[in-house]
Amino acid sequence: MNPTPVAATPHVDLLGLARRLELSEALAGVEYAATLRRTGAYPDATSLAVGGGYATFAGAASPLTQAFALGLHGPLPVAELDRLEAFFHSRGAAAAVELCSLADSSLQRALLARGYRVAERSDVMVCRVNEAPESFRVPDGVTIRRASSGELAELARVVASGFVEGKPASEDLQAVIEATFRMSTATAFAADYEGKLVGGGLLMVHRRVGALCGAAVVPGARGRGVHHALLEARLAAARALRCETAMVVAQPATSSHRNAERAGFTVAYPRAKYVLGA
Repeated sequence: MNPTPVAATPHVDLLGLARRLELSEALAGVEYAATLRRTGAYPDATSLAVGGGYATFAGAASPLTQAFALGLHGPLPVAELDRLEAFFHSRGAAAAVELCSLADSSLQRALLARGYRVAERSDVMVCRVNEAPESFRVPDGVTIRRASSGELAELARVVASGFVEGKPASEDLQAVIEATFRMSTATAFAADYEGKLVGGGLLMVHRRVGALCGAAVVPGARGRGVHHALLEARLAAARALRCETAMVVAQPATSSHRNAERAGFTVAYPRAKYVLGA
């Protein structure tokens, strides 16, 4: 039986839920920057508490250089937006804000007035972890397992190749993915098909929220249920870690979105990434 979608439960405090989920994403960014410093992968990585959330700088071109959880506790003072932009722009990076649709409406108006543009849209999807199955099924020939520390570089290479759709994966993308695998609150999962490593994904836990992210399967192994098995394995792990809520962020009308729906996730709210060049 699929878990009950959180957003479908009567009397859910959706704003309260959004605050928890968005803060978990923000804290993951803070830890990511700390991991880059700890491993020496990027000593200049850093974070800033701003606007009720956090902004993370992980390199000017990094997709993880962005801010989360802003504007969820009321209007944002102009001075906070000034601090946010100075944090990014002084480091040669565009200012990027992942804006929850439940944030104070004045923040969206302020971003647009400052010239921000929408670069990406996604859905935050959730389910109740305590109703998730304790075990999961995998298709014939597929094995899902927790990755060892010694294979994280190779796992990052495989996952990166799954993201770029047949093109060579850049070393920068591989480095970003490997660093996420090495975060202290993260558990990396590997997927094998007929004994060959074909994909992987990540479970990150902050404050009893389990975020299922970073999953990809190489093109040649798709259509065999590997991606769905990765999702169910991480959901079972989130239950074992006593998470209350699991979340997936997916772009609408994608296979990741459909896989999450089949596993019992439902859309809690949409989110948009607003960007202002350096």
